[in-house]
Amino acid sequence: MRLRKPRRRVRASVGVLRNGKRQTVYVENVSEGGLRLQGLAGLQVGEVIRLHARGAVFEAEIRWVDGQSFGVRYRDGYNSGELQRFLSALPQLTSGRMKARTTFRELGVTRGG
Repeated sequence: MRLRKPRRRVRASVGVLRNGKRQTVYVENVSEGGLRLQGLAGLQVGEVIRLHARGAVFEAEIRWVDGQSFGVRYRDGYNSGELQRFLSALPQLTSGRMKARTTFRELGVTRGG
């Protein structure tokens, strides 16, 4: 049996650069190994995408796909500076409430679109 790393629930919009196009996806959870995201179709396992938030950009590899949900693994490891900047921009959710003070406006996201 494979043990899963602990996950932190998150709900935040972030940018993804894929095939030369910028799109928006939603981060659903974060672990030391990767992210669970929602919002893109047509992804292939093994594909590399670039995720960005608040000026931090890092590469991630698609590890699994289920409809528009997908999981990625960090390409440069959990301790890379860019990844840590990216993760610090994400709000933490505890029992459905935001724990961090990061707002959608600070993330550069407009609600409802």
